[in-house]
Amino acid sequence: MQKIEEKKEQGMSLEKIKHELEKENVEEIDIQEIRLHMQYLEKEVSTLLEQINNKEETTQHTIKQNISSDSVALMQSLLLLIT
Repeated sequence: MQKIEEKKEQGMSLEKIKHELEKENVEEIDIQEIRLHMQYLEKEVSTLLEQINNKEETTQHTIKQNISSDSVALMQSLLLLIT
């Protein structure tokens, strides 16, 4: 209410005051929507990162299961020769 009175004292028409108040209200809504979208995206990114980490662990586990004991012995021998 005080804003309206101040704008009236500045000589603004009621129509122009109404337009400015509506514009401020729309900007506030837009900012709130942006914040909500950012929070949603943050949650999605966190979920995706967790899934990526889980898949890496699953992939590592699968590789470990598929390597035979002979393959492990061969890799160990090769490491000894390299170092």
